[in-house]
Amino acid sequence: SWMPNKRIELMKELYSQLSKRKNLEVAVFGDVPLKDVNNLVYYGNITRMPELASIMRECSIYIETSNSIFADQLTLNAMASGVVPVRPIRNADTTICKHLYNSILTKSDALEDILEVLEKILNDIEVRERLVENCIGSVSARSQTLIAEQFIDFFRKNKLD
Repeated sequence: SWMPNKRIELMKELYSQLSKRKNLEVAVFGDVPLKDVNNLVYYGNITRMPELASIMRECSIYIETSNSIFADQLTLNAMASGVVPVRPIRNADTTICKHLYNSILTKSDALEDILEVLEKILNDIEVRERLVENCIGSVSARSQTLIAEQFIDFFRKNKLD
């Protein structure tokens, strides 16, 4: 079962805390049982890249709490979409994620550590904008990653004014 790797209880508590903030919508996608968390938009398991890209385009921050083997690919997808990833440093591929350059890496996967960095990034627009710019540049530099190339191409073709 993949469920222990997804750290469902941490996700529930994190999203529950985030959903209390004003002017913040929490969107969740994937095969996770989080439908019972209030103020949450749940997209379910998405298998088509254009659909995932469309959802990610509306996001500002991507939070990865799982230990899944797919976490790094999803992080690249988020970065290619211009979405800043937030991940515990011990679970992150540091060849992809550079703390305060193109991502936010928390010192642990404790709820308090994740919430602390989220408060900082949610309240500092300049840092968030710099991180977004570096996210896209970092993924472009990893052009051998097919999915990242497809995401970048998709966003170039479908740029919103």
